[in-house]
This record gives sequence, C-alpha cells and structure tokens, in this order.
Amino acid sequence: MPYRSPHLVSSPLAWSLAALGLLAGCGGAGETVSPSRASGEITVQVTWPVQTRLIPDAAECIVLDVANPSHRALPQEILVRPFNGASAFAIANYSHLADGTYKIVANAYPSTNGTGVSQAVANYSVAILNGSSVVVPLSMSTTIAKVAISYSGQSAPAGILAPGAELELSGIAYDVAGNVVLTSAAHEVWSISSGSSYATILPNGVLTVPASDKAGETFTVEFTDSESLKSDYASFTVGS
Repeated sequence: MPYRSPHLVSSPLAWSLAALGLLAGCGGAGETVSPSRASGEITVQVTWPVQTRLIPDAAECIVLDVANPSHRALPQEILVRPFNGASAFAIANYSHLADGTYKIVANAYPSTNGTGVSQAVANYSVAILNGSSVVVPLSMSTTIAKVAISYSGQSAPAGILAPGAELELSGIAYDVAGNVVLTSAAHEVWSISSGSSYATILPNGVLTVPASDKAGETFTVEFTDSESLKSDYASFTVGS
C-alpha cells in the first residue's frame, strides 16, 4: 500500500491529527514484516482549537516524527495550521505496525515548513502488543524557559524615570538554549505589580510616569506570557 500524505478536512470543533504506523512492504523508513505480525495501529490525536495555551497561537504547524522499534525514522509529517486559524482535522496515515515500542515526537513551529525555534513539544513512547491499536491523546508543553522585559532589544533599563517620561517595553521569550521563541502579542500581559500610583502601563507595554511630586518613589513592572505562564519584573524609581 502506498504512503498517504496528510489532508485537511473542515471541522467546527478542532484541528486533529491521526498518525498511524508504517505500511507493510513500504520502502525507506519501513520494515518488511508478515501480515500476522504487522496488524497494530497507533493513532495520535491532537485537538487544536483556534486558541489554546498548550499549542501557541503563533504556531503555524506541527511536525510529527515517529521512529519504529528498530529506531528507524518513519516519513516526517508537517501538518500546517488551517488558513486564518480555522479549526480542521489534519490526518497522516500509516498502518500494519509490527509489535514493539514506537517513539513519537511532536513539535510546534512558527513557520509552515517546520523551521525556526520549537515553541511546544511532546514526547511519547507507545507499545504495540499482539497487533493492538493504541490511541494517544497528544498535548504539547511549552519550550519557553524564561521571559525577559526589554527595551530596544536590550535588558530593560531599571533605574530613574523622570516625571512625564514614556518608555516602550517589550517582552521576549527564550528557550533553555537561549534562542528567542516567537510568541503571540495577544498573550502578553503587562501590569504594575507594586507602586501602581506612580506609573501606568498599556496592554502594548508602553510605560508612562505621570508628572507629579513623587520623586524617589519606586514601582515594579510585571510582564507575563499567558501561554507559558512565565513572568519577568523590572523596577524603576521616579526622578525629580
């Protein structure tokens, strides 16, 4: 049976993928086994609504990698987010799996071709026994290790801000290796966590210190990425 590439089917509920194992007799990453030993299935299902904390809004595709019990890679699948963020079913099919343990790795990326820094990842080991069929409900965990408040691409200048000053801050997310992870502006949350009477901040990160006689008072800005739930803080002092 030939390899089948993924296709999209409209659905009002979610974007789901079903990834099944290797077809008997296929070349490449496959292995030739007798029909009696190759009747198992693995179904990986991803419920991908238009918005979800676990699969970032900024993600444009999921890359699915599966390795068979011999550690040989099955054909990689790239499932692209439906146009305009609509919900749909994305399906990649393999069948007639031999018994053994299969490794599944899924990564969410900000591009449609699987390039860039992974934003979310899931790892599974699935055992096929006696031709069993296994359904794996896939959930993704963020790769964001930390976020940082920045100004013009540099660390926020914690220090003195004169009354009437305006400063445009931004929040940057990083993975454990220090790579910048693309996030959605819709999930940036800015606030004054202490000293809120001495400054204001807009949802887009624009900080303003009102003209006042509060010289010497301090306040703290908090930034949170609501998808990864990572936060950072920067403290400032009102100048004279």
